[in-house]
Amino acid sequence: MGTAVREQTFGSYTPAQHSDTVFVEDVHVEALVTGACGVISGVLTSSGDRIDASRAVLPTNSVGAARLVKTVTGYELPLWPVLPQVLLVKSEHSTSIPYLTNHQSEVISLKVLEDSTIMLSGGWVGLGQC
Repeated sequence: MGTAVREQTFGSYTPAQHSDTVFVEDVHVEALVTGACGVISGVLTSSGDRIDASRAVLPTNSVGAARLVKTVTGYELPLWPVLPQVLLVKSEHSTSIPYLTNHQSEVISLKVLEDSTIMLSGGWVGLGQC
C-alpha cells in the first residue's frame, strides 16, 4: 500500500482535461468492446448504450476494473475492495469526540461512528474554506 500526493494526482489529469479526452462518470460498465484484433475500442453500459473510443479506454472504477480487464485479456489485476483513504479503529476505552474534527492545514478528519469506532479519513482543509 502506498501514498499519493493529492496535488500530483489531480494535476496528472490536467493535460487530459485540456485535450479531446472525454471523461464519462457515474456509468455502470457491463463490458469492454474489442475490435477485430482484440484492441479495446469502447464500453457497453448497463443501460445498453455503447460508448466508443477513438484511441483508448481507461477504466478508473477501482476494483470493478478487474472483472472487465480479466474478461477481455485474461489478466488478473491486483485490486482489492477496500475503503480508500479510510482507517477504522476500535478503542479499548470509551470514546467521546462529540464533533467532526479536522486538522488545521491537512486533509484529514476524525469522527466517532455510532458503534464507537473511530474513523480517520480524508476531510476538508481547515483554513477558512466553506
